[in-house]
Amino acid sequence: KGLGVIRLSGHSPPDFTLPTLEGGSVTLSDLKGKVVLLNFWATWCGPCRQEMPSLERLYRHFKYEDFSLLAVDVMEHPEAVKRFAREYNLSFPIPLDEKGDVAGKYAAGALPTTYIIDKEGKALGKAIGPRKWDGDHAKDLIDKLLGG
Repeated sequence: KGLGVIRLSGHSPPDFTLPTLEGGSVTLSDLKGKVVLLNFWATWCGPCRQEMPSLERLYRHFKYEDFSLLAVDVMEHPEAVKRFAREYNLSFPIPLDEKGDVAGKYAAGALPTTYIIDKEGKALGKAIGPRKWDGDHAKDLIDKLLGG
């Protein structure tokens, strides 16, 4: 509740495979069994820049659990994203949606848009706009989804 997340029906979100900034690739369906925070963002987006440090802290808090954070950069040159990731000391995977196809499938017209996906791979919630992801409300929600 204190996050202002729109509840979703628990449908299976569209699967995708994207290259990552780190050089590999990530497929959403491979993360079944983990709680996934799927964030769509861009380096030019002020509210995205604002929420990035809290996403990094959330990731560091849960990274040894069944949790994954995918911060999908939308339609930018990898070099710009690399500079941003270095500047903000980001350690989570950053998939690159260079054509915007995946953001389109997720109706992520406004950035940032974040989806919360449970261990069964069902989309439970959607947040449009920046959130304090390292706050108590977010940590409690992730804990609950992890079965804690």
